[in-house]
Amino acid sequence: MAEFPLPQNPQKLSFFAQIGYYSIEAMAALHTGNTQAAGAAFGEVVQCWQSRPVLISVHPTRYSNALANYLSCHYSLEDEADFLHALTLASNTEGLDARAKTMVRIKTLNLELLNHLNRNRIYFALEIARQIEAILEKQPGLMEDASEVVYRYNLGVVYFVNQDYAKAHKKWVHILAFAPKEIRVDIRQAALFLQWLGYLERGELVQFERNMHGVRHRLKQGQTNQGFLLVHRALQQAPDYQLSKAQAQSLILTLKALSGLGIVEIIRWLEQK
Repeated sequence: MAEFPLPQNPQKLSFFAQIGYYSIEAMAALHTGNTQAAGAAFGEVVQCWQSRPVLISVHPTRYSNALANYLSCHYSLEDEADFLHALTLASNTEGLDARAKTMVRIKTLNLELLNHLNRNRIYFALEIARQIEAILEKQPGLMEDASEVVYRYNLGVVYFVNQDYAKAHKKWVHILAFAPKEIRVDIRQAALFLQWLGYLERGELVQFERNMHGVRHRLKQGQTNQGFLLVHRALQQAPDYQLSKAQAQSLILTLKALSGLGIVEIIRWLEQK
């Protein structure tokens, strides 16, 4: 396959060509595992957009996605000071219309939520979860269903960790109402698994046993539940289990939600039946 070298001076390119140039750089860096370089390239994309706020209002989804990619890279570096600095840059966009502001706000809030949750600061994660919930309720249809499901899943995990199983259950019901092919498989299966454990935590043992009986039956037939395997493999192979960034994020949250629930004992019990 022929290689086409990128221009040496991207500043001479048109606006959208510059965005394409830096986006290609970012994706190439991600492909080689250089998260820091990817974050820098996504930062250039964000700065391009911020130089033309009128165009952000025309393309709010493209900008907010670029912003989320930029913040995700800095979040993945696990340097909180660096992440908070990136968050400040992301929050300083001026001249946006109301819709674009809201889309930017919800994406920055979501990453703040992950930052607090993965550092076990549940109180702060819960406060941010309430802000995200308020935005989703006031502006239904703000984003595509597949994107909104991810936010609702993260909210469910926060409520689950906070032992508010009734609120968490509502999130699982919302997610599981979608057809399997409409949303990410890992999100759907993790939500299903957490819903089952919610039955256990709330003392609804009949419902829990009914679901576990189905899992045991499929295991005997050589079939498997993907949500079950997702957690099982992670417990066996972490941190060597290879996942995409999106899957890893969901898995980390799921494992945190399951901590202290005796998940290892549940898995052993299932395998012995």
